[in-house]
Formats: sequence, structure tokens, C-alpha cells
Amino acid sequence: MRRYLRILIIFVIPVAILRTADLLFFIDRETGFVKEGSIYIRVAGCLFVLFLGLLTKVVRKRSLDSVGNDIESTNGSMERSSFAAGLSFIIAGFTTAVSSVGTLFAVFSSEEGFLLKKSSEELMHMGISKFYYIVFFASAIFGVYVAFWMMIVGSWHFRGEGYFSLGRFGSVFVVFWYYLRIMKDFLKFPVNPNNTTSIAILISVLALAVFYTKLAKSISVDFPLSDEPSLFSTGAVAFLLVVGIGTPTVVVFAGNEMIDNILAICADFFAAVAALCTIYARLPAKEKKES
Repeated sequence: MRRYLRILIIFVIPVAILRTADLLFFIDRETGFVKEGSIYIRVAGCLFVLFLGLLTKVVRKRSLDSVGNDIESTNGSMERSSFAAGLSFIIAGFTTAVSSVGTLFAVFSSEEGFLLKKSSEELMHMGISKFYYIVFFASAIFGVYVAFWMMIVGSWHFRGEGYFSLGRFGSVFVVFWYYLRIMKDFLKFPVNPNNTTSIAILISVLALAVFYTKLAKSISVDFPLSDEPSLFSTGAVAFLLVVGIGTPTVVVFAGNEMIDNILAICADFFAAVAALCTIYARLPAKEKKES
């Protein structure tokens, strides 16, 4: 299975390079709108990346046959993947905490903080929705919880236990947080067919939301099973879309000095890496004992 891991990593590098070059030379960095080239070519590229990620579901099913035949030789690589997943989750938790706290600090330390003192009517007159700030603060608060959840998941990978104590109910809030972020980003960056920046943000967070929804379901029932191809495909999709398409968007935010969005992208990057490591660390507890 490691060769498929290499394929995913090798493929995401040119995708990220092309996306970065597109943002630097063919996209208006202030608005995110396309200056040159067809938007349809970019959409086709995103769909191809999505197709490649979904194709890994078939790869996962085939690779499981060889795992069952040679479980002892497979244990070592999966245990190393579990260590990498644990470390990635801890880093993802730390960056998520920094992002959540950092976004709050960025709001209160800027002129935007004075907007919170205005009434709903005044904000509406300025073209700003107070509902956005409600979603914003809820997202930041839940983000702190998600940060601790990710760190606990990381320690769980290190311990190698067969049941995750916060899986049944605690994971629900993690899933809720991701979809809350989608709502927040949609309110902040309304989708426009020519605005590749807003589209990249939304599809990246959505990809993570789908993966962590599947992960939450898996760990809520029992130890994550290695014969779950949909977990593999959603993790691969999240990695490809976030790292290849979403992360280069930091170029736009760096030019506009949008620190809160830069922190969020960094957190998403490590969450995607954790997703990638997780799909290579699936091994039932019974099989570990039998080996």
C-alpha cells in the first residue's frame, strides 16, 4: 500500500504547483477572480483530482486482499503509520487551537472589533451580517474543543487502544464544527463561478468535513476497521483537495495580510495530513493480538 501513498504524494505536488502558479499570474489576488484562462478548465482539473481520490476506494479494496494474506508483514508498516497519524493529529490539534484563538485575537485587535458594538441595523446598512459574527464566534469556540479532540486522538494512536472513549459523542461536535466552518466561509466569501479562491476554500473544508464525518462514525462504533474503503477514499480526497488546491490559497491571503485565514489553512493542512496517515493506520485490535 505504500506505493499508493507515494502516488498520492507525488501527484499532489504538481497540482499544488499549478494551483500556486495560477494564483500568482492568472488570478486577481485581491478579489480572487480569474483574469486569464477559462474557469471551465479549472473546474475540470478539480473534478479530475476528485475522481483520483475516489478511485482509491477501488485500490483499497484490492489491497485488503494482500493484507489478509500477509498480516504479519503488514503490521509493522501500519504501526508506523499509526505513529505518524498520532503525531499529525497532535500537530493538527495545536494548529487548530492557534487558529481558533488567533482569529479571535485578529478580530478584537483590528478595526473589525469595533463593528461588534454596532446594532444589527447599522451592520446591515454597511452590508455586513451580524449572523456572520454569531457563526464566527461559535466556530472559534468549537474550534478550541476540536483542537483538544485531535490531540486526544493523537494520544489514542500512540496507545494503540481498541476503543476511542470520545468517539461516540465527542466526535459529533467535531463534525458540527466543520460544517459550521463551511457556513462561516460561505458567508464571508460568497460563491461566484469566477472566484476560485472562495470555491477552493469551500471544497477544501467540505472534503475534511466528509472525511471526519466518516471517521467519527467509525470510531463511534468500535476500533476503526481496516476493511472500510470509504474511509480510505474520503481521506485521499481530503488530502488531494486540501493540500493540492486549498493550501496554495495562502498566497492570496498573505498578499492581503489576512492572518486568520492563513492560520485556518495551516490547520487544515495538518488535518489533511492526519487524514492521509490515518487511512494507512487501520488495523483491527484482534489482528494485532493474533500477529
